[in-house]
Amino acid sequence: FENSFIPEKMIDDNGKLYAYDKSNGLMTMDYYGGLKQNYPIKNLKNIIVANDALFGFDNNELVNFNLSLLTKKNIHINYNGLKPIKQFVVNQQFFVLDKVSLNVFDIK
Repeated sequence: FENSFIPEKMIDDNGKLYAYDKSNGLMTMDYYGGLKQNYPIKNLKNIIVANDALFGFDNNELVNFNLSLLTKKNIHINYNGLKPIKQFVVNQQFFVLDKVSLNVFDIK
């Protein structure tokens, strides 16, 4: 890494450890700390890793990066007047929480 790697989030999924630093990207390790892979996926917010896929947010887009196939898909989000307080992905569904409601969208 060119810069210091300071993980903002660490995730345990499917027998691997994932560490994310938005300045450097995603690092995959085994349970003993052995480096497996580096992915230069930077500047995402609220990242989630599940089933070999990374989800994160970049402005009004949900970014889906398949870690096995090394493919990236940007999904533009039309909030239709919603003002998100929090947004996250669980089981191929996109959740948007605003002051009034929790909205759920399928992202398949």
